[in-house]
Amino acid sequence: MDKPPATPPLPPHATEGQLIAYGKLVAALPDLLDEQSLRAVLEWLEDRKVFSDGQEDPGAVMDDGLATELRIAETFRQIADRLEGRAP
Repeated sequence: MDKPPATPPLPPHATEGQLIAYGKLVAALPDLLDEQSLRAVLEWLEDRKVFSDGQEDPGAVMDDGLATELRIAETFRQIADRLEGRAP
């Protein structure tokens, strides 16, 4: 089976545009979802807003992969805060 062509990297302005669009979608979710659906989204985020790599070494060296995973977890926490009305 043929693989689809690789998607070329986006230029910085396109990436910024995507981030703005995602932010607007997140901001609109409380008005678009019923309470049960919003609660389901918040529960999904709850499981993802704290990064756990399974290691207990507080002296572990930060690498790019770990930094990215921590940033993802922090972003999920920020989204949850926005949806719960605790942050702008």
